[in-house]
Amino acid sequence: MKALNEKSAEIKLQDRDLICCLCKRSENNKEKYGEKVHLEQHNLAVHFFCLLMSSGICQRGEEDEDVYGFLVGDIKKEIRRSSRLRCFHCKKAGASVGCSIKSCRQMVHMPCGLEQEFVFQFTGLFPSFCKKHAPTQSCDSSHSLPHSCSICLDPIEPILSYHVLKCPACHGSWFHRKCVQNYAHSAAMFFFKCTLCNNKEQFQQEMLRMGIYIPERDASWELEENAFVELLQVYHRCDAVKCLCHKGREHSSQSGYFEIVLCKLCGSRGTHRKCSNIRVYEADWIFREGLRTLGMFEQVQMCSETFFPVFCGPVERLTAESVMELFTTRLSEEKEKQVLEKTTISFWKQYLHECEEGQCAASLEDLLTFATGTDLVPAIGFKPTPSISFLSSPDNLCAFPQSNCDANHLILPTLPSYQLFKKHLDYTVCQFSVMQDI
Repeated sequence: MKALNEKSAEIKLQDRDLICCLCKRSENNKEKYGEKVHLEQHNLAVHFFCLLMSSGICQRGEEDEDVYGFLVGDIKKEIRRSSRLRCFHCKKAGASVGCSIKSCRQMVHMPCGLEQEFVFQFTGLFPSFCKKHAPTQSCDSSHSLPHSCSICLDPIEPILSYHVLKCPACHGSWFHRKCVQNYAHSAAMFFFKCTLCNNKEQFQQEMLRMGIYIPERDASWELEENAFVELLQVYHRCDAVKCLCHKGREHSSQSGYFEIVLCKLCGSRGTHRKCSNIRVYEADWIFREGLRTLGMFEQVQMCSETFFPVFCGPVERLTAESVMELFTTRLSEEKEKQVLEKTTISFWKQYLHECEEGQCAASLEDLLTFATGTDLVPAIGFKPTPSISFLSSPDNLCAFPQSNCDANHLILPTLPSYQLFKKHLDYTVCQFSVMQDI
């Protein structure tokens, strides 16, 4: 089928009173009959689905010609042809749609076909099938029968029929035909999938086979202008009782103590790190309004002893051994590099022990903050697991440690002596700590 381009120079959207030249109805129901198109200069109005399903016409023009490729001359020929055929349902002349089974003589107007449970397949050659010859679905006895529609959740009769369809992939998702057709109109081809198993390809093929029309466009919610503009608005204000930022409650630096952190539960309250004594890069801040949103604030007040370990549990002191256990090392594949990297690991272990003993300019907390963005080990552990890789540089004087806090990743330079390694690590970590206080 040629793509349904919604722009056509000659096509003007119809008046509700215009009568379709094929089905002789004036309804303007786009979901049931397709777009009703009015060609003013030819004094012609027609439902698009009536054209698609008519047995004696095909699209011979380009997409932007006449009615989406259906030429005016061909439409008039089809009107003359169908005027000699009587509808099996309403008994009136003008039946342009016939059952695709050659031996079947049933002819209907397209809307009458819907009332007679015709199945119209909006794919391939756009065949139509009467109730007797329409495709059916079978029920797998190994799966339990549903009690409700997977879309509207209203009760559903667990018997497959014209009005009740099921997903061919999971067999557990059943729908009212009307519900799944409305869903297809809304989600369209890019988002139309089973509501239970999320199968898309097999589900769409089966729904097309069973006569569900799937528009070739983006989802309806994606077409609304500024539909998601409110999602781009993030709460940006310090709600601490006393704001310490001299630039005001609305100011937020990119990092450091005057970055605004939002409540992790509700996201509707914020604070500067310094205003609520939040450590650098610590993200686990909970405002009481967030607890109220979850209906927990009163429970916390009533059972404070129970919640104390959750919010105020004892913090384990960092040791050289505990920090070493946090990190996994990534050695190079080349043996020559591995020798230097193993030496660097021994430097790293010695540096951690000296940090613990207070012999370094940086502390273990400073070092952990530099590598992961926090000076505490989360109760559930780090995700991802902290790791160490190595950097070799031709100029040892320019080889300084690096970190990626988002990935909890530390990059150590391979240097010839422990004294140089310690000097560079002290300098880098201390500079990082100073920058966070600005």
